[in-house]
Amino acid sequence: MQGEGGEANGYIRFVNLNDRSLVGELYPEASTISTRFVERRVRALYGGDRAGEIWAPCEGCIAQQRCEARRANQVFGPDTLPTLAPEALRQRARDRLLEALQAVHFRGEVHVTTRELRAALVYILFGIHFCDDYHRGTEALPYWDRPFAPDAPARQGEVLAELARFDPALEAHPKLDRYLSSVTEDPGPAGPPRYPELLLASARRRAFFEWLEADIEAVAGSPRALGLARGQHLYLFPQLPFLAESEKASLCERLCRGIARLENLPPQAYRRSGVVPLRVTTRTPTETAFWVEKPLE
Repeated sequence: MQGEGGEANGYIRFVNLNDRSLVGELYPEASTISTRFVERRVRALYGGDRAGEIWAPCEGCIAQQRCEARRANQVFGPDTLPTLAPEALRQRARDRLLEALQAVHFRGEVHVTTRELRAALVYILFGIHFCDDYHRGTEALPYWDRPFAPDAPARQGEVLAELARFDPALEAHPKLDRYLSSVTEDPGPAGPPRYPELLLASARRRAFFEWLEADIEAVAGSPRALGLARGQHLYLFPQLPFLAESEKASLCERLCRGIARLENLPPQAYRRSGVVPLRVTTRTPTETAFWVEKPLE
C-alpha cells in the first residue's frame, strides 16, 4: 500500500502461494534449481537425526527380505541408516523421483501443495502395509511401481494421479525391453541388471529408477532412451532460465515448429524460414489447405 506522499508502506504484503514450487526452487545467481525442500521432507519422514535409531530393529527382522518399506529406505533413506544401497544407485533413484515430481509441476494441471507432496512421498516410500502384514507374507508393490502403477491399491491424490501419466511403462523400446526381460548365461563382462522375474511394465519402472545413464546408453544407444512417458524433451524445461538468448530463440522456434505440425499441412508450408504456418480450419471440408504465417518474433 502507499501513503499520502506516495511512499510504500511495507507492513501489508500479498503472497500468492500458487506461484511457488515446492519441488524445485530457482536460484538464478547460482544457475541452479534447489530441491532442498523435498529432500528435507524425505529426511523428516524417515526420522531425521534419529533415523538410524528408529530403523535399527529392521536389521534383525525375519521379514526384511520381502519388506518393500525396507527396500525403499535403503535407496531413499538418510545416510544414518545402517544398511544402504550403493551411493550411485541412491543418487540416481532420488534424482529420478525429483524429475517425476517436477514433471507434475511443469505440466501445470496440478499445484503441488505441501499436503499433497507429503502424502505422495509417504505412499511412494512406505506403501500401505504394516510390519505385521509382511510377517504374514503379504505381497506389496515395490517402490518403483507405487508412483506410476494406476491400479496400485489405495492410490489417491492429485499428485499420484498426475504421476501415472508419466509412467515409463507406457512407452516401449525394442532393445531395452528385450534386454530387461531376457535371461543370459553369458560369462562375459556384466552389463546393467536384467529383471526377467518382473513383468515388463515393472521392469521398465525399476530400470527408470536404478539404471545409470551409462547403463541406458550401453543398451539402447542413447542415455535418454528410458525416461518418463511423453517426456523426451522434459530435460529442457529446467534449463530454460539459464539459457542464453540465442538458445532460448532456438528452443522457441522448435516449439513453434512443433505446434505448426499439430495439423496436416503440405510440405510447401514449412519451407519458409522465419515464419510459423498455422492451418486455418474451414467450416466446409475441402481438399485445399489454407494457412496463415506468423513471424517467429
